[in-house]
Amino acid sequence: MIPVGNSQYQKIANTCLILNLLRKGPMSRIEISDTLGLQASTVTYSTQRLIEQGVINECGVLESSGKGRKQKALSLNLDRGLVAGIELLVGFYRLSLLDILGRVRLKIELSYTVSYYEKGPELYKMRLSEALEKAEALASPLSLLGVCIAIPGVVYPDPFTVEDCWTHGLKNASFASFLSKYPYPVFLENDANCSALRFLLEGNPFDDFIYILFRKHDVVDLPSNVPLIGIGSGLVISGKLYKGAHGRAGEFASNMIDEIGHQVSLSNADLSALESNKEAVKSLIREVFSNYLSSSCLIDPSCIYIGGFLADDPFRSILQEIVDNEYKSRFGALLPYTRLQISENSSYDPSMGAACYILDWLFRVPQVGITEEDERRFAIIGMD
Repeated sequence: MIPVGNSQYQKIANTCLILNLLRKGPMSRIEISDTLGLQASTVTYSTQRLIEQGVINECGVLESSGKGRKQKALSLNLDRGLVAGIELLVGFYRLSLLDILGRVRLKIELSYTVSYYEKGPELYKMRLSEALEKAEALASPLSLLGVCIAIPGVVYPDPFTVEDCWTHGLKNASFASFLSKYPYPVFLENDANCSALRFLLEGNPFDDFIYILFRKHDVVDLPSNVPLIGIGSGLVISGKLYKGAHGRAGEFASNMIDEIGHQVSLSNADLSALESNKEAVKSLIREVFSNYLSSSCLIDPSCIYIGGFLADDPFRSILQEIVDNEYKSRFGALLPYTRLQISENSSYDPSMGAACYILDWLFRVPQVGITEEDERRFAIIGMD
């Protein structure tokens, strides 16, 4: 490991800072120097190296605000490749492709070519293989720089191991060896955490917030003995995703349940008929919100985002009605500065957030020296 304080570490850290700045858009060398407080010679050296490596390009000139000569603009080379986020569900999957500026190239929902309605690690690998193969095809002719899989379960102790996911029948299942065969990095992350990451990394104004994800499975796609509803949350505290000591922060179970394995007290019969039972929808929302009302006081969030199937039609209007007429005042009594906000087009929050996970990983500034993982990231970006 190259330690902090080493001159090579400082050069690499400066380069990462420059790349992160260019993710916001084209800038001149002078603008980079002024924004980061780096010497002009340092910026010139780093950017010239990045141009030679094909990581960034000169892309025209920027208009000068004064009488000085126009400055050449620098931008990230978008031909380096794309990143993918995939939300793997039982009967289908959602795929999001982003360029390295974080712009959406594609969002698509796809069915599996084969019905994988059984559970277990081998079936999950089949789902993974099909989804990754499709991501490669859709990214072509560009290459994939990395993929993150959003999964409705506990990912712990590393980003390749699923400790618990009843939806797919996974228990302490490691996919490290299986995923290592791909020519790009593939990570696993909890779907609610991915949804929170989307807001954290895409310009959300709050450093402390909760994202509540409502997940509903179609009965025909569901393995036996699996509840129809899944609920989880992603917690962001002080601008960082908080996963807890054992990766279980944000897991949910109502204080009204009697049956172990279910998260809410409503029966599967009620949950399977939500489209035609408005009162059951209201009961579900009230039960979940009542639980979050007390637990949210522990972190005093600036905002609680609500996403998943209840944020979409035909349930969105019911959710909005209860938020506006009941829970804004109830939350306000305990948390007067906390906003309740329903996510727009939330179906793709998990897959979009998963793609953002890869971008954040790729361009992260090393904090404790240069590790082997950092060197792997730099090689993917094109830095040597």
